[in-house]
Amino acid sequence: MNGIQRLTTLVKARTPAILVVGHEEERYLDLLHGMGVPVLYWTMSLGLGAWHATDQGDTILRQPPEEAPPKPVQTPVPLAPVDVLKHIISPRAPQGIYVVCDFVRLTASNPPLIRMLRDAIQHLRRHPGRILVITSTTEVVPPELEKEIATVHMPLPDSRLVSDHLARVIKRVALERPDMVGDGFDRNAVEAALSGLTLNEMDNALAASIAGNETISADAVLEEKKAQLVANGLLEIADIPEEITGLASAGGLEYLKDWLAVRRPVFLHDGSSHAVIDVRQHRIPVPKGILLLGVQGCGKSHFVRCLAREWGLPLVNLSMSRIFASLVGQSEQQMRQALEIVDTMAPVILFVDELEKAFGGVASSSTTDGGTTARVTGTFLSWMQDRTSRVFVTGTANDIASLPLELVRKGRFDEVFFVGLPHARERAAIIDIHLAQHGLDALVGQCPALVEATEGYSGAEIAQLVIDTLYEHFSSQQPVDEASLIVRARETKPLSETRSQAIEALTEWAEGRTVSASRSHHDASVIRFAPPGGRQT
Repeated sequence: MNGIQRLTTLVKARTPAILVVGHEEERYLDLLHGMGVPVLYWTMSLGLGAWHATDQGDTILRQPPEEAPPKPVQTPVPLAPVDVLKHIISPRAPQGIYVVCDFVRLTASNPPLIRMLRDAIQHLRRHPGRILVITSTTEVVPPELEKEIATVHMPLPDSRLVSDHLARVIKRVALERPDMVGDGFDRNAVEAALSGLTLNEMDNALAASIAGNETISADAVLEEKKAQLVANGLLEIADIPEEITGLASAGGLEYLKDWLAVRRPVFLHDGSSHAVIDVRQHRIPVPKGILLLGVQGCGKSHFVRCLAREWGLPLVNLSMSRIFASLVGQSEQQMRQALEIVDTMAPVILFVDELEKAFGGVASSSTTDGGTTARVTGTFLSWMQDRTSRVFVTGTANDIASLPLELVRKGRFDEVFFVGLPHARERAAIIDIHLAQHGLDALVGQCPALVEATEGYSGAEIAQLVIDTLYEHFSSQQPVDEASLIVRARETKPLSETRSQAIEALTEWAEGRTVSASRSHHDASVIRFAPPGGRQT
């Protein structure tokens, strides 16, 4: 049961007090108004008044039609929180739904108001006919009221509502500016760009597109969406460099690539076609995601960017540092909010970097942070276990031993892959990728000695090796060749030497507990180089 269904059920059941958690007051008020029950609306600044339904589609150009009714229509009844509660439970108050905004926040450090609210709820329970609905952006309820108030988390607009809202906007825009919605308009792309936004945020994004491009553009909407997510701070749509063309831009890790290739058709399947083995008929679950464990600098984060490009999906970064906030209960709410946005944006790839830094303190959470880490972790784990949306979760970790077992067991991630130091064939591929990126095409496939010289190097160290050599040779204006790259390689101390014990311990731990992202060592040892002018085999 989603939030809208739950709210409808609670109202029909005449639940005396309901807390609605979300950011779209007008939408919830319109929903309540549509139930055929009088709705009265209170804020501390405006007092109590009747609510009239609105047309969300009329807000796009910030020019509501003159015939639109004022909202809300205010009456000269109470402004003070205590007074409005007294009014609601008084015999003269009409039956209906009383929506009070931000009331829970007003109870903070206010025992008399908490007591008054509790008394009011008990009165409404004894005298049904009036329902108290409290709106809030966060689920922060005083302990005295936790058992008195039913909580509803309102979802973001689903695909149907996004489509309907866009249709209203298009209809109005077409009447005023027919040229804005021309032959090049990609409605599906615009709807995808709008997913994960509130109705007001949609209007902001569409208005920005119209103002800046004289048309409704999916790219412009997506840019505005990125800006809004950045302002929120919990999520970020990653910008993938143009040089990343897909998984071919990641050297090695062939077993992991093959594993993903098998699951890609199922994850991207939209149910529009039938095959011998049908996804729905055979109840094939949507792939959940992967956890990449490995040595620092071995390309785990880079691989995720390559995957997003390969599958043609947005890559959304979850900022765990921003999830954890100072207010009690806010961290859990922010995690739920972020995951809700991601669900609405599906299909999408969600990336959580260095999981151990976020969830590594679960065992001591009760003594270190009052249980916040444990509750946030529980929220994330429950979502990973129960979700049905097409969200492919990719996580990375450098120290899996510090993670809670519940996070790494089957059912959360489909598989845990170990990304170790690249073997010879993988180093050759990585070297070629970076040589080509920097315009050293003549050296591609022609550096067998460099492959040997970089044994123990990570992918990041190989990339930096090429860059450092280019720095030096730009200064001297000498051409870069394999010999110069080898000289630089011999001057570098890779991580495998400076932190050999840690890497060996991690590799030993991963043996038998994880799946190697690379092919077998035996297969990897076979590598041949082409003669000058030829192609690598």
